[in-house]
Amino acid sequence: MKLKNGGDEPLPIVNAVMMSLRDLKEEYGRPGLLAVRRVAMGSRPDRNTARMLADYGMITAGRMSQTVQNVILSAVTAKGDLISPVA
Repeated sequence: MKLKNGGDEPLPIVNAVMMSLRDLKEEYGRPGLLAVRRVAMGSRPDRNTARMLADYGMITAGRMSQTVQNVILSAVTAKGDLISPVA
């Protein structure tokens, strides 16, 4: 599936990440989405953000995959809104 950031990722993974992002937004709101976006852009997560990302399956062994990064960067706006990642 072609994403807004130019990435091309498998639909099942895009759907799974989007489900996690929706759940994360429900629990943490915009601040949570903005924290996830900062990490996807290359910032190191603080302890709380790292735990949140691990709980939602967005990092493994302290690392975020390129696929997860692509979905997040395509779906979370700079203002912390959640939009469709599809181009």
